[in-house]
Amino acid sequence: IYQDLPRRSCSIVTQLQSGHIGLNAFLARIKAVDSAACSTYGVPETVDHFLFQCSRFLEQR
Repeated sequence: IYQDLPRRSCSIVTQLQSGHIGLNAFLARIKAVDSAACSTYGVPETVDHFLFQCSRFLEQR
């Protein structure tokens, strides 16, 4: 599926799909940060929130 993507892009796609990426929801689960909350909204910073909901990334979308 990812044969045409650079290795780094494949890695990011895989991390997004698995949820094992440097967002607060995952980092809190592995106890790397104290809170799973998004710094903008205070809701869990999940992949879904990061990609589709957070206004902090509105321009990039």
